[in-house]
Amino acid sequence: MGQQDEDKKERRRAGREYMRGLRELAKSIIDTLRLQQRMADSSLMPPMPAKSPDGTFPGARAMRALMAQKIMAARKAAGLSRAALARKAGIGADMLARLEKGKHTPNLATMAKINKALDDAGAPK
Repeated sequence: MGQQDEDKKERRRAGREYMRGLRELAKSIIDTLRLQQRMADSSLMPPMPAKSPDGTFPGARAMRALMAQKIMAARKAAGLSRAALARKAGIGADMLARLEKGKHTPNLATMAKINKALDDAGAPK
């Protein structure tokens, strides 16, 4: 083989490396855009209840809404579907749906299961 053949092989190898890098970059950009889109869907979060005349929030309803918002944000940040989180936590998907809508107050054992599942999935604290 001559020098020209060696140069041709090297250019092909460099071209393959370049294309592999572009594919990885494109995949990274797409993943980032998908995560940003999921995080932008905060309109699905349950709203805080209206303030009382004295300027405070009703305790139980406000706590349910705050817990719902935190669970939903952590689940989305971990990239889990509602069904996947429920499965990992060992609770029913319908219960998790009620929690994320702020319709149900969980007991301590249920919150511990959800927290452990989110920690195991790598959700930010």
